[in-house]
Amino acid sequence: MSDLPPIKTRVAGVSFDNRDGTPRQPYVKQAQKGDPLALRREPDNPFDGNAIGVYWTDPQGDAHQIGYVPRGLAELLAPMVDEGAHLTAAVVRRGQARPGPGKPQWYGVRMDIAGDLSALAAHWRSGLEPAVEAALALPDDAPLERLAPALGSSRQAIS
Repeated sequence: MSDLPPIKTRVAGVSFDNRDGTPRQPYVKQAQKGDPLALRREPDNPFDGNAIGVYWTDPQGDAHQIGYVPRGLAELLAPMVDEGAHLTAAVVRRGQARPGPGKPQWYGVRMDIAGDLSALAAHWRSGLEPAVEAALALPDDAPLERLAPALGSSRQAIS
């Protein structure tokens, strides 16, 4: 196991529908702090071969995709998962986005990803991923507008 702290990040793509047409927002709205999240590799994803789906399980035990690990982070984690690293995730916070004028209200989720992150240490030593290191250092209650840019998001902040 890794002695690195959990990676704090957002769930990307929460405002979109899944490829099968099911909406994500009804499930994002139900996610609560501490809820476990499942991470599932999607190596055949037509948009990103490093994609890692994020799934929330409802009280009846049904899993629903609520989004993805952000692309830049998934690029680092996917090879580790493919090689057998066990990663876990949990909801840290759910909040409402501040949409622009005329845009619909939506909810977002911030999560912690933990597990065997030891392979990432080489990236930090080499300086290739300082944004991930900066995101790791943020406290749980840090404003999301400080987190999203660190991991390559231009999305509006979630409060």
